[in-house]
Amino acid sequence: MDLKGKVALVTGGSLGIGTSISLDLAQNGADVALTYRKHEKEAKAIVDKIKAMGHRAQEYKVDVSDFGAAQELVKDVRDRFGQSNYTAAKAGTIGLTKTVAKELGRSKVNVNAVAPGLIETDMIKNMPDDFKQSSLSETVFNSLGKPEDVAYLVSFLCSEKARHITGEVIKVDGGQYI
Repeated sequence: MDLKGKVALVTGGSLGIGTSISLDLAQNGADVALTYRKHEKEAKAIVDKIKAMGHRAQEYKVDVSDFGAAQELVKDVRDRFGQSNYTAAKAGTIGLTKTVAKELGRSKVNVNAVAPGLIETDMIKNMPDDFKQSSLSETVFNSLGKPEDVAYLVSFLCSEKARHITGEVIKVDGGQYI
């Protein structure tokens, strides 16, 4: 099963069946948010295991029988993970890049896309610290990229030195998604 790009919210994910569900979803590619009420240590251990698999994960102490708390939980998970519009836009960009590269290749036009990861920008500065730290720990370098890291690649792709590169999506993410 390929659950890459999907986000799962598992209530009671810190023990028993919930733990198995959380881990299996992650093993199949999903990012996982899980809830607990009393077992914080166990919840954090499951989150650590999921992160070690290379996926995003977060534990939430919440009583899901409380409607207001459940609404807040879903909102936070959506804000932290549930960026479906962004994901759809990225997928569209990748498809467009490959299609246009095929169409314009006969005219010797190169078409590539650049996919930046965590880059030191105002957007990253406004990101919640816990999410930023979690994302940083996923990178090989454990650091943010700089805007010029992306700019150097774009300049290279626009140069004659990249004349035989087309239809590619090149990540500048410090190894976050290796």
